[in-house]
Amino acid sequence: MTIPMLDRKHLAVLLFVGAAVLGSARVDAAVVSLPDDAQGGSGALVDVPISVSPGEGVLGIDMTITYEAAVLQAQSVTVSGIAATQGFAVIPNLTTPGRIVISEYAMQDPLVGSGEIAKIRFLVTGTPGATSALTFTSASINENGIPAILDNGLFTVSCAGAVNGTACNDGNACTVGDTCGGGICNAGTPITAPPETQNMTVAADKASYSWSAAASATQYDVVRGGTGALPVGPGGGDEVCFGNLAGTTLVDPAVPDPGAGFWYLSRGDNACGIGTYGTRSNGSPRSTTTCP
Repeated sequence: MTIPMLDRKHLAVLLFVGAAVLGSARVDAAVVSLPDDAQGGSGALVDVPISVSPGEGVLGIDMTITYEAAVLQAQSVTVSGIAATQGFAVIPNLTTPGRIVISEYAMQDPLVGSGEIAKIRFLVTGTPGATSALTFTSASINENGIPAILDNGLFTVSCAGAVNGTACNDGNACTVGDTCGGGICNAGTPITAPPETQNMTVAADKASYSWSAAASATQYDVVRGGTGALPVGPGGGDEVCFGNLAGTTLVDPAVPDPGAGFWYLSRGDNACGIGTYGTRSNGSPRSTTTCP
């Protein structure tokens, strides 16, 4: 049989379609990943890589990535690593703050091996200690011909280039007042979960309750129960939780049934831990599942 002559344009299309079919023949998934240890100082330009493993047979990847626009500003996306070796091209869309849309595709040959395929250049705008999740909201490889497993990343604003004494966050919830020094974030004052609150009182209206602030507490919980169901806990229909209170007061207009009464207990919370409701007369801690 004689094969008719094809002009170069049609021959190129035929070769590309053939490559696409071969590339989509893979059935195993590829992991598309962003690093979870990316970092840079405020004002710096930082390149964050996108990687794929394995990359064999990949001819194109379309992906959307989100990030915190208050921490980072995407500047550009460039082809790199194994994609640059194979002559890939990329079309990025960076017009929406906090969102990057990327189409990366082969000009001729599919990827070979595993590794970096692109770099996102960010301008760091956040303060030291601020973080931004780097999240794949979608990714399609070879138009879904190859399953994609998405491995999200994290960017942390470091103390690089920051003036000594600049506030930062060392990542340890049990320290406060962390500051930059020598280009690193130094731990501040250690804290623990708040101690037991003290001096709960009720106002004359019998609906307003207050207590003394507990050291290092950033918010408070109050649990209310019926006096007929004492001791406190383990939790049940007689108890109500007033959680995540910003201050040391509570207004509760509820009125107990005639001949009954309410009890109230408060505790402090902070990022390091949850305080205590105190102890029973036998020395065991008070606990209830109503405010877990």
